Amino acid sequence: MIRRHLDLILIFLLTITVVTLRLLNIDGGFVMKFTGAVFVLFAPGYTVMSAIFKEDVLELPAKTALGIGISLAISAVGGIALYGIGALLTRTSWTVFLAMIVLGGSVVTVAQRISNTSYLPNYATRQLAFSEVLLLMFSVLVLASGVYLSWRSEQNQAYVPFTEFWILPQTDDISEIEIGLHSYERTNMDYDILIHINGREVQTWENISVQPGQEWSSTYTLPPKGTLNETVTVYLYTDDTFTKPYRWGQIHR
Repeated sequence: MIRRHLDLILIFLLTITVVTLRLLNIDGGFVMKFTGAVFVLFAPGYTVMSAIFKEDVLELPAKTALGIGISLAISAVGGIALYGIGALLTRTSWTVFLAMIVLGGSVVTVAQRISNTSYLPNYATRQLAFSEVLLLMFSVLVLASGVYLSWRSEQNQAYVPFTEFWILPQTDDISEIEIGLHSYERTNMDYDILIHINGREVQTWENISVQPGQEWSSTYTLPPKGTLNETVTVYLYTDDTFTKPYRWGQIHR
């Protein structure tokens, strides 16, 4: 039983490893880079290929090359699909999407193998032809290039600390707003927030201490609307001099 599904078991263990590391927010290290590259560049294509080719008719070089090729196609089409449905293109969304592809392809493959009682994969090695050796070497080169490029991109990527700042209406008439921020800074930050309506200060929050990676938010009920048109401006400061806003945003009502 295990021998019949050994390839899918290894793919499943790889998927569990990558998903676990992703959920634990472990992005660095060789293990994550290597398993992540194999997961993205090989696992989805291999399971889809196994579901399409019901019998074990492909040799190792063809399986490897086809698995990488289909995986690249899935990644390209998947990015367009995720963008089309409005999903955020993050590492987590990519991991979940590819894990679903792997799971779907594995389920179909297992079902086909169970229905075919005569199926028994041939893991025996044989002498490969020169063309098969070239195909296998090219496939391994593509996979190794993926690992290398993943590592190099992280090394060359300069992290720029910043603070995400937002203002969201909570009611249709914009009588209540939510003000929030998320710190992507390197150190603890102290913020001050001022709300102005048509240039007149109506609310202040001072000395908001936020650690890196943490959020702060608060709702505020605006005063009854006076003039026909009002501009609500919210300023975010990182010093007590209030000379220059670090971030700011406006809502018109």
